[in-house]
Amino acid sequence: MPRPCNSQKVEINLFHPANLNLNELNTTLTGLRNIPALKKGIILINTYIIKKTFGRTENTFGNAYIPVHSDIFRRFIGDDYPQVVERLITNRLLERLECDEHGNGRGILADGRTVDYSKGYYQKPSADCSFQGQSKSYRIPNHLYGKDIKFIRQKETVTKRGTQKLNAVNHRTKGITEKYREYVRSMMRTVVILDSVLSRAAIEALWAENSVRLTAEDFIDIFNHSPFNETVVDFFGNRVFSQVVYSPKSIREFYRFRDDLDSPIVELDIVNSQPAIFASLSANLIMRFAPECDEAIPYFEAVANCEDYQFFQQLCFDGTIYETISDRFNRMYGEKLMMPLSRKDAKTVFYTAAYSDYEYLDSLNIHEVQHKLNSSLAYGVETDIEKYQKQLHSVRSFEVFKSLFPSVHRLFTQLKTLNWPHLCAKQYANNCLLAQRVESSLIFTVLVKALVNAGIEKVVTIHDAIFLREQDEAQAREIIQTELSNLNLKLKLKPARHK
Repeated sequence: MPRPCNSQKVEINLFHPANLNLNELNTTLTGLRNIPALKKGIILINTYIIKKTFGRTENTFGNAYIPVHSDIFRRFIGDDYPQVVERLITNRLLERLECDEHGNGRGILADGRTVDYSKGYYQKPSADCSFQGQSKSYRIPNHLYGKDIKFIRQKETVTKRGTQKLNAVNHRTKGITEKYREYVRSMMRTVVILDSVLSRAAIEALWAENSVRLTAEDFIDIFNHSPFNETVVDFFGNRVFSQVVYSPKSIREFYRFRDDLDSPIVELDIVNSQPAIFASLSANLIMRFAPECDEAIPYFEAVANCEDYQFFQQLCFDGTIYETISDRFNRMYGEKLMMPLSRKDAKTVFYTAAYSDYEYLDSLNIHEVQHKLNSSLAYGVETDIEKYQKQLHSVRSFEVFKSLFPSVHRLFTQLKTLNWPHLCAKQYANNCLLAQRVESSLIFTVLVKALVNAGIEKVVTIHDAIFLREQDEAQAREIIQTELSNLNLKLKLKPARHK
């Protein structure tokens, strides 16, 4: 949050990469109007990208590339931002994502479409604006990071108008606007990291293993005091996202509400949430929490009496789904593994088998993939080793899941054929979208609502988990279990895990 300086101005902390030479930036901008204002705008964009990436550790498509909406560029750089951005990219001061998740950048695709992402990969919103699309994505080039000090912090004073621009970015909406999602959005802006010896040690450990890009001091400062504290409701699953969600799990125990630093925050998490949500889905539940997905109802009704589907439900409700998956995986492939698959690893098996592109997985031959991996290991081609190890794990996960739950696999296959372009840009993710929308509606419109109405107002969420003050935990558990029982749901909360 901006720190008050006087009634008209506020003092903020900005960050830029350590090797960004501000004098050389003048040369890059030569010939453009109002260079001092452009430089400040560029530093603000750098701060925005740093804030969106500083706590992320996942290795996903477009890693470290951050979608930056044109409105954000326009607010801080001006209407001629495209010219400025091209200057920055040409001079290696900014990088832009110029391919899709399959590596397609320019040319004719197998389906006949012609693509050209040389000016940045993006997805257009749907005509009715129900799908918000994806903005072009950018990242700070690696060579701009310092070896020991990756970023430079500088204090800047901004006017009331500048503060309004920052607030406009922080309050940008995406997805639906619903009362209790908006409530959690506002509460997320009040969450800070407790600055203590233990929290600094935890962050320094992440820094040492290169899992975060800031030292403990800078990490806490940018989390607690950055001018950017954006919270959005994503359109895909209607979940709320913010730095509270993105930051590493090991830091969460140090979360506090800004006006109550003495109260620890605890997590209330649903057991086996994703598979258990699927196991709970019915016509009534879909119509209440995700009516836009009602085309899925007949497929759930078709498998309701299948023996393996009921077995899947039983495992999800009694909390042994991941143990069962790991046991089957080890029986099928254990002799080829360096160590047995654990329960924790079985989660990735479920997510891979449930949410991947089935056409892609069907195209993989497990013996061919194994042969390619063996060849890569023999010749030490690191990039191919990683690629084929991932492919082999994916196809093994797929086979394990199909062998255990053929009816569930058939259900997921059918859901992935539904034509929901207004909801989901990637058809194979239909089942994931359905699960997330039901889950998030349950979390916000039932559970968060009940907690707030009972007077437990300090509450935020991370996907299917609810975070609140330790002193509110006992009452919250009773409220949540009562609400789940009222819906005839067999979902259960994980036991308390206080230190």
